[in-house]
Parts: sequence; structure tokens; C-alpha cells
Amino acid sequence: MPYPITLTSYAETGWGLPYDQWPQDLKDQYAYNPTAAKALLAAAGFPTGFNTDIVVDSAVDTDLVQIVKSYFTAIGVNMDIKVMDPASWSSYVKTGHKQDALAMTSTSSQAGKTVEPLRRSRRT
Repeated sequence: MPYPITLTSYAETGWGLPYDQWPQDLKDQYAYNPTAAKALLAAAGFPTGFNTDIVVDSAVDTDLVQIVKSYFTAIGVNMDIKVMDPASWSSYVKTGHKQDALAMTSTSSQAGKTVEPLRRSRRT
């Protein structure tokens, strides 16, 4: 989701745009639409989906990770979830591994938000 648009933290009041104020075309881009997602995958050369993994810091909301996995499963993307303690996660994601994993961490609980919700892990 667009980072500055979705902020709801008390510390960032005024920086975000509430969902009900988004233009309809933007809402459509972020709506759950497995049919459109499958079409995008097919257009990208993955008509039957693909396999991937996600590497998560053990402090994350694992229910959220399962929801993300179910969304991917619905469009043919099979996801393996690898949970690591924070130090191992940091080492794995940030220091030279060559996996094509997605990464998730929760490093800013004091502000009531997840800083790195989902992102491609750094390639070296």
C-alpha cells in the first residue's frame, strides 16, 4: 500500500489520507481481486503462478503472515514461511544472502506500526 497514504499512527497525523477519501481508481488498485491478480501474473509470464518464500522476524503478527499467504495461494503463488529470531532475521535479510525472499519485520512497535510490512529482500 502507498506508505504515506496508509499511515494511521498518532505520531503522523495529517500525513495520511483516510481510505474513504482515496479516489476510486486508487481504491480499485488495492482492492482484493484474485481474478485481476491472476491476469497480471499471466501477463508477466506466470500463468500457473510460482513458488516463493517469506522470511519473517519472530516478533511479527503471524496471523497477518498467514493472511498474506492465503491471498497468494488464491492466485497460485505457493509461499513457504520461514520464521527467524530478530538477530538471525537481520543477518539473513540484510547481509548478503542471495535468496529471492520477501521479508517482514516489526521494528517500530512504539509508534504502533510495522516499519517494513513486506518488501523484497536486498540482493547482493
